[in-house]
Amino acid sequence: MKTIKRTVVLKASHSCNLSCVYCYDKRRQAVPSDSKSIEPSNVVKILSEKLPPSEILFCLHGGEPLLIGHNEFLELVSAIREANVKHKFRLSIQTNATLVDTGFINIFKDCKDLFEERGIGVSIDGPQFINDVTRVKASGAGASLDILEGISLLQLAGIDFGLLCVIGRHNVKYPSDVYQFLTSLSPGFIRFIPCHDVDDTGYLTRYSIAPSEFSLFLTSVFRSWLADTKTTIPVDPFVTIIGNIYGHTASWCEYESGSKCAGFLLVDHNGGVACCDNWGIEGTRSDSQSVYTMSPEKLVNLFVDPTSGSRIPQYYSTLLNTCHKCSIWQECNGGCLAVRQQFEKNNLHLAQDYCDAKKALINYIRKAIKMLGT
Repeated sequence: MKTIKRTVVLKASHSCNLSCVYCYDKRRQAVPSDSKSIEPSNVVKILSEKLPPSEILFCLHGGEPLLIGHNEFLELVSAIREANVKHKFRLSIQTNATLVDTGFINIFKDCKDLFEERGIGVSIDGPQFINDVTRVKASGAGASLDILEGISLLQLAGIDFGLLCVIGRHNVKYPSDVYQFLTSLSPGFIRFIPCHDVDDTGYLTRYSIAPSEFSLFLTSVFRSWLADTKTTIPVDPFVTIIGNIYGHTASWCEYESGSKCAGFLLVDHNGGVACCDNWGIEGTRSDSQSVYTMSPEKLVNLFVDPTSGSRIPQYYSTLLNTCHKCSIWQECNGGCLAVRQQFEKNNLHLAQDYCDAKKALINYIRKAIKMLGT
């Protein structure tokens, strides 16, 4: 059997110490207050035991993953090191950084060799007047100062980190402010992520934006990035799109041409297995079981084809049917299929806007690259 290569998103905790107003987890079925979260270290041990030699990137996610505490994080690191006698396991974290302290700093230093290139991603949406509109504590107070304190500790310790920035109604009109602020923090990378949620009636939710609005934001930031002769910070989706233009293999599923959604598995707080949670219920397997009870054979089959048993494969042909003939196919590769399916189901205007917005952005980047080449 070929070596299995997958990204496994570990929802280490359903809880979070922040209460971001656009958080997609808050819209989903409430988790009982007495519900127990998985111990990531146990999941790693189970997968190590049941799977053949594999290459897995574990992305620690939440809620807020650092709520697992120092001891469980150390157990996770230990489990990965033990597993790497047989496997090649790596680690990454998506965090709000408010819980970063000297204890976590010391742990991060000790396990630096286990982190992937973009190992620590910190979520922040721009300067305080923007970020504190949406990224707030349970009290409603803004979280900017706490996030920046965590970032400062990472910086002082020389630990690499990147920034994950959600673009929504609160910051889409401030591309220059957002870009200047994020780059001032000297991250190892920046990734912009759109808030494209729609409600059951097909309308954008309060802080959501249309794809065309996101495209205009990115176009403005791209101009600033090109003109910024002092920065070497890679900014996505720009570097991924440019990579596709030159024939490189994209690692970001949205722009990847091969496995797309099948490159990912999610282990939720109960140990249940699904595909990327952008799909919601459509990514849930009809025969879903917990990783704790699944047989080795079934677990291997799941890792070989994460989308089998879910509704996702039926959307591949319909969503990608016309994409292969599109002028931006090489750079776009169909985009995020979960977002497109959400639009196709709820709002056909947004579905068309998604494709038009991709074309506008990619054609703009193409033209700029061509001009630079001349």
